[in-house]
Amino acid sequence: MALREVVKEVTTLYGNLISVQGKYVKRAYNGRANLKLIYKGDFMIVPLAQLHHPIKTSMIPDKFVRDKMNKLYYYQWKPVDENQTTLFE
Repeated sequence: MALREVVKEVTTLYGNLISVQGKYVKRAYNGRANLKLIYKGDFMIVPLAQLHHPIKTSMIPDKFVRDKMNKLYYYQWKPVDENQTTLFE
């Protein structure tokens, strides 16, 4: 059985933290799926059990909708080492 996952490509790292909008975290959590974050060809998996345990969160104003705030979740960037087998396989 293949594990379900929500995939999001991210363009910026902040130090060693990767940020993702709350709507992707919510989509993964509600869909009972892992969150796959891709950055410059590398990727990491945030397991379903860890979705609501980020390093930190922050609220930022939406660029397109006035008076709307978006929640950002920051996770430690740990790309998957393709040379090692994982528990997900």
